[in-house]
Amino acid sequence: MGAGDSRSRSVSYGLDEQDNVTVLQGVKLSGDVLQRMRESGSSPEKPASPKPESAKTEPGPSRPSAAETHEERRRRFEREQALVQEELARIARREREVAGDDMNPAVLRERTNTRQDLEKTHSLARQLKTKENELKHLEQFYKEQLQLMEKKNTDYYQQTLHMYTQEAVKAEAVVKPRRVSPICPELQSQVLNCYRLNGQQTLHCSQLARDYMNCINTSKKKVKLLTDEAAGRLINLQHNLHVRDRGKLLSAVARLARCCRAEGRVSSALRIEDAQLCYNVC
Repeated sequence: MGAGDSRSRSVSYGLDEQDNVTVLQGVKLSGDVLQRMRESGSSPEKPASPKPESAKTEPGPSRPSAAETHEERRRRFEREQALVQEELARIARREREVAGDDMNPAVLRERTNTRQDLEKTHSLARQLKTKENELKHLEQFYKEQLQLMEKKNTDYYQQTLHMYTQEAVKAEAVVKPRRVSPICPELQSQVLNCYRLNGQQTLHCSQLARDYMNCINTSKKKVKLLTDEAAGRLINLQHNLHVRDRGKLLSAVARLARCCRAEGRVSSALRIEDAQLCYNVC
């Protein structure tokens, strides 16, 4: 058409996604065009109009012959076959393109990495579940061990308390309390009153303090004399005993010395009568 030279062009047909629309070089045809194509392909060729030579009327339109109908069906079949082959070729080409993408090294590497990440995630999930189960078992085990230790400690405490109570009762029955009275109580009270009244002038109480110390030293000397006298008497008794009883005598002397020395160490708070009692008892 137009001033330009017309030349033949190759025309390709195809089907769309619903397989009911013909595609011409990638351009989708409208439904009206397709309907006209179908009607033109299916309708037989009209016969040439008769010349108005005779005035006779035809009884009716002439029908196409069997050969023409067969030829039209054959052409229609070939067109449909060509469309089917083109659609199959397009599908095959698309499958080849998809297969080519699958064989791409980058795609393969990405799929491999994705699969490895997925497997690693599943493995870590399984490990986490295993660790959680182990922690639960350990928690239960330590709770049981703690309860056993608490029970053992409670039993041990009760047993120790019972033994301590029994030993304390036995000790109270064996060890008798000792009655102790201070030495020189009068001088002691006078010294205390003097220091209390003369807190800023303590030299006024020096004489009382000196008398108190002299009283204490005198009491210590008396206790020492009693101890020495008792030891001397026991040593003199040694000559009157048989040789086989000498061991008992020596142990008695040692016991008396320990007893009296113990009394002498606390002589500042012990009466002279207590030292005499020590001599009589030991």
